[in-house]
Amino acid sequence: MILLIAKSVSMLYLIPMNTDFTIRRMELSDIDDLIALGAAIEWKMIPENWLLTLEPFPEHCFVAIADGKLAGSAVSCCYDGKHAVISKVIVEKSCRRRGIAMNLMQRVMASYPRGTSFLLDSSPYGIELYRKLGFSEMEFPRIRKLRTFDFQLCPEDKAELAIPLEKTDLQEISALDFQVSRMDRSRILRKYFDAAPELAFKVVNESKITGFCLGSRSGICREICPLIADGTVAAKTLFLKSVMADENHGIIVDIPACHAELISFLESRSMTLLMELVRMKKGNAPFYVPQHYFSLLGSNLG
Repeated sequence: MILLIAKSVSMLYLIPMNTDFTIRRMELSDIDDLIALGAAIEWKMIPENWLLTLEPFPEHCFVAIADGKLAGSAVSCCYDGKHAVISKVIVEKSCRRRGIAMNLMQRVMASYPRGTSFLLDSSPYGIELYRKLGFSEMEFPRIRKLRTFDFQLCPEDKAELAIPLEKTDLQEISALDFQVSRMDRSRILRKYFDAAPELAFKVVNESKITGFCLGSRSGICREICPLIADGTVAAKTLFLKSVMADENHGIIVDIPACHAELISFLESRSMTLLMELVRMKKGNAPFYVPQHYFSLLGSNLG
């Protein structure tokens, strides 16, 4: 295969010349096709799942066109000009093994300036691809994606310590989130709160917020995300409070595997393993403190 050195925004990547597909910027008119692309691999999404990244970061979202149809996607968000999260790297099954995923990743990374650090969560099938692109597994990399359509509350489940989060708390929780995620995600946190304030809760100790959770509804399930707390007891309390706030939807969460006690608790309440992911990074930026990060920010936003 003939290769061309392509320069974009001060970054160099190898781009195949004789491909039988094209890569272009994602557009709003692609949303229906993107939802179908996800559904084909049993990833049920709604337009908002794509718009969370496409609307604020259109320059970092790409699709692949092959055989006359939308055949692949990759999106990214950048919170502070230094840390970028890549997600939704999807290729339609009949178009795989043609270099589409590699090209999509290269285009996304080339859309950022030199020195940007990248974060992503990979399924076991994508690890080798990302290693070829310079990604490596992080410390405490394993993430367990759990799901249930019928969370089983028990009589002893109490959540009085968790109270509703107020809009005036957003600055304080953004500061707490920064300590744990190492990224300024205040804009996304505000967007989540504004969309579902009834799913936002906090734990307060001596007039200081020591834990919080937000929520996002996406199709038949909703995500409890992020959930940041100073310990497992607070994390359980916040989780239960969120469950009690809306018992009409299924629940899905991404939990670092180091939180074995919380995972065991949730599995005892009917949550089951959907898949295991591996958190990977490229660059020197220190991404997230897993000890206080109990549920990752939803829809692959870090």
